[in-house]
Amino acid sequence: MLALYLAAVILGLVVWGEISHFRSSRRFIGSATGPTEAVVVLGYRNEDADRLNLTNRWRVRAAVRSIDPEAKQTRLVCCGGAVVGATSEATLLARYARELGFTGQIVLEEQSRNTWENIVYAAPLIEGADRIKIVSNPWHAQEARMYLHRQRPDLARRLVAGAEYRMGEQAWLKPFATAYAYGRARRARKENWLGRYLADYERTTRHPGGLLAPTAANNNYAIGSDPSAPARADGAPARMSGGGAPARVGTARASDRSAPADRKDDRSALADRKVKRVV
Repeated sequence: MLALYLAAVILGLVVWGEISHFRSSRRFIGSATGPTEAVVVLGYRNEDADRLNLTNRWRVRAAVRSIDPEAKQTRLVCCGGAVVGATSEATLLARYARELGFTGQIVLEEQSRNTWENIVYAAPLIEGADRIKIVSNPWHAQEARMYLHRQRPDLARRLVAGAEYRMGEQAWLKPFATAYAYGRARRARKENWLGRYLADYERTTRHPGGLLAPTAANNNYAIGSDPSAPARADGAPARMSGGGAPARVGTARASDRSAPADRKDDRSALADRKVKRVV
Protein backbone atom coordinates (compact mmCIF):
# COMPACT_ATOMS: atom_id res chain seq x y z
CA MET A 1 0.00 0.00 0.00
CA LEU A 2 2.79 2.39 0.91
CA ALA A 3 4.55 1.59 -2.36
CA LEU A 4 1.42 2.44 -4.31
CA TYR A 5 1.04 5.69 -2.39
CA LEU A 6 4.65 6.68 -3.08
CA ALA A 7 4.27 5.75 -6.74
CA ALA A 8 1.14 7.91 -6.99
CA VAL A 9 2.91 10.86 -5.36
CA ILE A 10 5.89 10.56 -7.69
CA LEU A 11 3.65 10.24 -10.73
CA GLY A 12 1.67 13.29 -9.61
CA LEU A 13 4.84 15.34 -9.21
CA VAL A 14 6.08 14.31 -12.64
CA VAL A 15 2.75 15.21 -14.26
CA TRP A 16 2.74 18.54 -12.39
CA GLY A 17 6.22 19.29 -13.67
CA GLU A 18 5.33 18.38 -17.24
CA ILE A 19 2.15 20.46 -17.29
CA SER A 20 3.78 23.50 -15.70
CA HIS A 21 6.72 23.39 -18.11
CA PHE A 22 4.46 22.97 -21.13
CA ARG A 23 2.30 25.92 -20.10
CA SER A 24 5.38 28.08 -19.46
CA SER A 25 6.73 27.28 -22.91
CA ARG A 26 3.52 28.62 -24.50
CA ARG A 27 3.05 31.84 -22.52
CA PHE A 28 3.69 35.28 -24.03
CA ILE A 29 4.02 34.00 -27.59
CA GLY A 30 2.13 34.71 -30.78
CA SER A 31 1.96 33.48 -34.34
CA ALA A 32 4.28 35.81 -36.22
CA THR A 33 5.43 34.76 -39.67
CA GLY A 34 8.25 35.74 -41.98
CA PRO A 35 11.40 34.41 -43.63
CA THR A 36 13.96 35.45 -40.98
CA GLU A 37 14.27 34.52 -37.34
CA ALA A 38 16.38 35.27 -34.30
CA VAL A 39 16.95 32.62 -31.65
CA VAL A 40 18.05 34.08 -28.32
CA VAL A 41 19.68 31.64 -25.90
CA LEU A 42 20.13 32.79 -22.31
CA GLY A 43 23.20 31.83 -20.33
CA TYR A 44 23.54 30.55 -16.78
CA ARG A 45 26.35 30.98 -14.24
CA ASN A 46 29.31 28.96 -15.45
CA GLU A 47 32.15 28.32 -13.03
CA ASP A 48 34.48 26.71 -15.56
CA ALA A 49 36.07 29.18 -17.97
CA ASP A 50 36.69 26.50 -20.60
CA ARG A 51 33.70 24.19 -20.50
CA LEU A 52 29.95 24.70 -20.28
CA ASN A 53 28.06 23.22 -17.37
CA LEU A 54 25.16 20.85 -17.95
CA THR A 55 22.51 23.58 -17.75
CA ASN A 56 24.14 25.73 -20.41
CA ARG A 57 24.83 22.75 -22.65
CA TRP A 58 21.17 21.79 -22.52
CA ARG A 59 20.11 25.36 -23.31
CA VAL A 60 22.31 25.46 -26.41
CA ARG A 61 20.95 22.13 -27.61
CA ALA A 62 17.42 23.46 -27.12
CA ALA A 63 18.31 26.61 -29.07
CA VAL A 64 19.81 24.67 -31.97
CA ARG A 65 16.79 22.40 -32.25
CA SER A 66 14.55 25.50 -32.15
CA ILE A 67 16.04 26.72 -35.43
CA ASP A 68 13.64 26.56 -38.36
CA PRO A 69 15.44 24.76 -41.22
CA GLU A 70 13.17 26.53 -43.70
CA ALA A 71 14.03 30.02 -42.46
CA LYS A 72 15.79 32.20 -45.01
CA GLN A 73 18.19 33.29 -42.28
CA THR A 74 18.64 32.51 -38.61
CA ARG A 75 20.64 34.64 -36.22
CA LEU A 76 21.67 32.93 -32.98
CA VAL A 77 22.11 35.47 -30.20
CA CYS A 78 24.10 34.12 -27.25
CA CYS A 79 23.53 36.09 -24.05
CA GLY A 80 25.51 36.38 -20.85
CA GLY A 81 28.43 38.34 -19.50
CA ALA A 82 31.40 37.12 -17.49
CA VAL A 83 29.42 36.76 -14.28
CA VAL A 84 31.87 34.18 -12.96
CA GLY A 85 35.45 34.16 -14.24
CA ALA A 86 36.97 35.92 -17.21
CA THR A 87 35.12 34.13 -20.03
CA SER A 88 31.63 35.33 -20.86
CA GLU A 89 28.72 32.92 -20.86
CA ALA A 90 27.94 34.09 -24.40
CA THR A 91 31.35 33.00 -25.67
CA LEU A 92 31.00 29.54 -24.16
CA LEU A 93 27.47 29.17 -25.54
CA ALA A 94 28.67 30.11 -29.02
CA ARG A 95 31.54 27.64 -28.93
CA TYR A 96 29.21 24.81 -28.04
CA ALA A 97 26.75 25.80 -30.75
CA ARG A 98 29.57 25.44 -33.27
CA GLU A 99 30.48 22.07 -31.78
CA LEU A 100 26.89 20.97 -32.36
CA GLY A 101 27.24 21.86 -36.04
CA PHE A 102 25.49 25.22 -36.26
CA THR A 103 27.10 27.13 -39.13
CA GLY A 104 24.86 30.19 -39.30
CA GLN A 105 25.33 33.66 -37.88
CA ILE A 106 26.11 34.01 -34.18
CA VAL A 107 26.15 37.30 -32.30
CA LEU A 108 27.45 37.58 -28.74
CA GLU A 109 25.78 39.74 -26.10
CA GLU A 110 28.33 39.88 -23.29
CA GLN A 111 27.22 42.75 -21.05
CA SER A 112 24.25 41.28 -19.20
CA ARG A 113 24.41 39.95 -15.66
CA ASN A 114 20.77 38.93 -15.13
CA THR A 115 17.67 38.02 -17.12
CA TRP A 116 16.37 41.59 -17.38
CA GLU A 117 19.69 42.72 -18.83
CA ASN A 118 19.73 39.73 -21.20
CA ILE A 119 16.70 41.28 -22.88
CA VAL A 120 17.88 44.89 -22.56
CA TYR A 121 21.08 44.20 -24.46
CA ALA A 122 19.72 41.57 -26.85
CA ALA A 123 16.78 43.65 -28.09
CA PRO A 124 18.77 45.77 -30.60
CA LEU A 125 20.30 42.61 -32.01
CA ILE A 126 16.96 41.05 -32.98
CA GLU A 127 15.11 44.02 -34.44
CA GLY A 128 15.51 42.84 -38.02
CA ALA A 129 13.99 39.40 -37.39
CA ASP A 130 10.46 38.54 -38.48
CA ARG A 131 10.21 35.88 -35.76
CA ILE A 132 11.87 35.82 -32.36
CA LYS A 133 12.43 32.79 -30.15
CA ILE A 134 13.79 33.05 -26.61
CA VAL A 135 15.22 29.76 -25.43
CA SER A 136 16.12 28.64 -21.93
CA ASN A 137 14.47 26.45 -19.33
CA PRO A 138 10.73 26.97 -19.95
CA TRP A 139 10.11 28.95 -16.75
CA HIS A 140 13.15 31.13 -17.38
CA ALA A 141 12.24 31.70 -21.03
CA GLN A 142 8.73 32.72 -19.94
CA GLU A 143 10.21 35.33 -17.60
CA ALA A 144 12.44 36.66 -20.38
CA ARG A 145 9.51 36.91 -22.80
CA MET A 146 7.55 38.84 -20.19
CA TYR A 147 10.46 41.26 -19.87
CA LEU A 148 10.50 41.76 -23.63
CA HIS A 149 6.79 42.61 -23.49
CA ARG A 150 7.60 45.22 -20.84
CA GLN A 151 10.59 46.71 -22.64
CA ARG A 152 9.72 46.41 -26.31
CA PRO A 153 6.10 45.52 -27.09
CA ASP A 154 6.86 46.01 -30.78
CA LEU A 155 9.39 43.16 -30.69
CA ALA A 156 7.25 41.06 -28.35
CA ARG A 157 4.61 40.85 -31.07
CA ARG A 158 7.09 38.76 -33.07
CA LEU A 159 7.62 36.14 -30.35
CA VAL A 160 6.97 32.54 -31.35
CA ALA A 161 7.53 29.27 -29.54
CA GLY A 162 10.94 27.67 -29.35
CA ALA A 163 11.60 23.97 -28.85
CA GLU A 164 12.80 24.05 -25.25
CA TYR A 165 9.93 21.86 -24.07
CA ARG A 166 9.84 18.16 -24.86
CA MET A 167 7.53 15.81 -23.04
CA GLY A 168 9.46 13.37 -20.88
CA GLU A 169 12.81 15.12 -21.27
CA GLN A 170 14.42 15.45 -17.85
CA ALA A 171 11.07 14.51 -16.35
CA TRP A 172 12.64 13.78 -12.97
CA LEU A 173 14.04 17.33 -12.82
CA LYS A 174 10.94 19.26 -13.83
CA PRO A 175 9.14 19.11 -10.44
CA PHE A 176 12.24 20.54 -8.74
CA ALA A 177 12.58 23.22 -11.43
CA THR A 178 8.90 24.13 -11.04
CA ALA A 179 9.21 24.43 -7.26
CA TYR A 180 12.30 26.62 -7.70
CA ALA A 181 10.47 28.81 -10.23
CA TYR A 182 7.54 29.36 -7.86
CA GLY A 183 9.96 30.27 -5.08
CA ARG A 184 11.82 32.65 -7.35
CA ALA A 185 8.54 34.29 -8.41
CA ARG A 186 7.50 34.82 -4.79
CA ARG A 187 10.86 36.35 -3.99
CA ALA A 188 10.63 38.61 -7.05
CA ARG A 189 7.23 39.89 -5.94
CA LYS A 190 8.36 40.38 -2.35
CA GLU A 191 11.50 42.29 -3.35
CA ASN A 192 9.78 44.10 -6.25
CA TRP A 193 12.37 43.11 -8.85
CA LEU A 194 10.20 44.22 -11.75
CA GLY A 195 9.49 47.61 -10.22
CA ARG A 196 13.19 48.27 -9.75
CA TYR A 197 14.00 47.07 -13.25
CA LEU A 198 11.33 49.28 -14.78
CA ALA A 199 12.43 52.34 -12.81
CA ASP A 200 16.01 51.88 -13.96
CA TYR A 201 14.89 51.24 -17.51
CA GLU A 202 12.79 54.40 -17.50
CA ARG A 203 15.73 56.49 -16.29
CA THR A 204 18.00 54.96 -18.91
CA THR A 205 15.71 55.44 -21.89
CA ARG A 206 14.89 59.03 -20.93
CA HIS A 207 18.53 60.03 -20.98
CA PRO A 208 19.78 61.47 -24.30
CA GLY A 209 22.54 58.88 -24.34
CA GLY A 210 20.36 56.10 -23.01
CA LEU A 211 19.58 52.71 -24.45
CA LEU A 212 16.93 51.05 -26.50
CA ALA A 213 14.30 53.67 -27.25
CA PRO A 214 13.18 52.68 -30.79
CA THR A 215 14.38 55.00 -33.54
CA ALA A 216 14.32 54.97 -37.30
CA ALA A 217 17.98 53.98 -37.26
CA ASN A 218 17.13 50.80 -35.41
CA ASN A 219 14.87 49.68 -38.22
CA ASN A 220 17.90 49.40 -40.48
CA TYR A 221 19.37 46.72 -38.25
CA ALA A 222 18.17 43.87 -40.42
CA ILE A 223 19.37 40.33 -40.60
CA GLY A 224 21.52 40.13 -43.70
CA SER A 225 21.31 37.51 -46.41
CA ASP A 226 24.77 36.13 -45.63
CA PRO A 227 24.53 33.84 -42.61
CA SER A 228 28.29 33.84 -42.06
CA ALA A 229 28.64 37.62 -41.86
CA PRO A 230 27.84 39.25 -38.52
CA ALA A 231 25.87 42.42 -39.11
CA ARG A 232 26.71 45.81 -37.68
CA ALA A 233 24.07 48.09 -36.26
CA ASP A 234 24.02 50.04 -39.52
CA GLY A 235 23.06 46.91 -41.43
CA ALA A 236 26.41 46.43 -43.17
CA PRO A 237 28.44 43.25 -42.76
CA ALA A 238 31.24 43.45 -40.23
CA ARG A 239 34.80 42.53 -41.09
CA MET A 240 35.59 38.96 -40.20
CA SER A 241 38.78 37.26 -39.30
CA GLY A 242 37.37 33.86 -40.12
CA GLY A 243 34.28 32.44 -41.78
CA GLY A 244 31.34 31.83 -39.51
CA ALA A 245 32.93 33.36 -36.42
CA PRO A 246 30.52 34.93 -33.92
CA ALA A 247 30.47 38.71 -33.72
CA ARG A 248 31.09 40.35 -30.38
CA VAL A 249 28.79 43.31 -30.12
CA GLY A 250 29.84 46.45 -28.29
CA THR A 251 27.30 47.70 -25.78
CA ALA A 252 26.98 50.67 -23.51
CA ARG A 253 28.31 50.28 -20.01
CA ALA A 254 26.91 51.92 -16.90
CA SER A 255 29.36 54.81 -17.22
CA ASP A 256 27.95 55.60 -20.67
CA ARG A 257 24.54 56.34 -19.21
CA SER A 258 25.76 59.56 -17.58
CA ALA A 259 27.29 60.99 -20.75
CA PRO A 260 27.16 64.79 -21.28
CA ALA A 261 24.09 66.27 -22.89
CA ASP A 262 26.07 67.46 -25.92
CA ARG A 263 26.63 63.85 -26.90
CA LYS A 264 25.01 62.64 -30.12
CA ASP A 265 21.30 62.86 -29.49
CA ASP A 266 20.38 59.28 -30.26
CA ARG A 267 18.44 57.43 -27.61
CA SER A 268 19.42 54.12 -29.08
CA ALA A 269 23.17 54.33 -28.55
CA LEU A 270 23.38 50.59 -28.07
CA ALA A 271 21.84 49.81 -31.44
CA ASP A 272 24.13 52.29 -33.19
CA ARG A 273 27.37 50.82 -31.86
CA LYS A 274 29.22 48.66 -34.35
CA VAL A 275 30.63 45.23 -33.92
CA LYS A 276 33.96 45.80 -32.18
CA ARG A 277 35.76 42.69 -33.17
CA VAL A 278 35.29 39.12 -34.21
CA VAL A 279 36.20 36.21 -31.98
